[in-house]
Amino acid sequence: MGGGIPIGLSWPRNIALFFKPGDHGSTYGGNPLMCAASLAVLEYVIEHDIPGKSQKAGAYFVEGLNKLKSKYPFITEVRGRGLLIAVEFNKDISGAIKLACIEKRHDHSMMLNLTRCASCRANYQ
Repeated sequence: MGGGIPIGLSWPRNIALFFKPGDHGSTYGGNPLMCAASLAVLEYVIEHDIPGKSQKAGAYFVEGLNKLKSKYPFITEVRGRGLLIAVEFNKDISGAIKLACIEKRHDHSMMLNLTRCASCRANYQ
C-alpha cells in the first residue's frame, strides 16, 4: 500500500463503534509522509491499471501451468489470483523446482515460496 513505506490501515464497518479520539495509535498510522507515499502508490496503480494487467498476465501464466498439469501427473492443482499463483504436487519435488527456477531465471524476477513439501507459490513480476 505504501510502495515500500510502512503504513497500516484498519477499516471497521462502523469506526465510531470501535474507536473514540485517543483510543488507538499506530506506528504505521497516518503521518504525512506515509499518507503521501500511499496516495502516490494508489494513483499509480489506478492510472496504469495494475490490477487489470496483473489479471491478464496471471491468466496467461495459469493457462500455461494448466497445460503442464495435463502433461505431468505430479501436478495436482493450479490456482491463483493475478500474479499470485500456487501449484500443488502429489509428491515432494519442491527442491527440484527451486533449483530449476534458479537455473532458468537469472534476472531474479520470480519470487518463489516453497510453503510445504508438495506446494510451491510463485509471484512472477
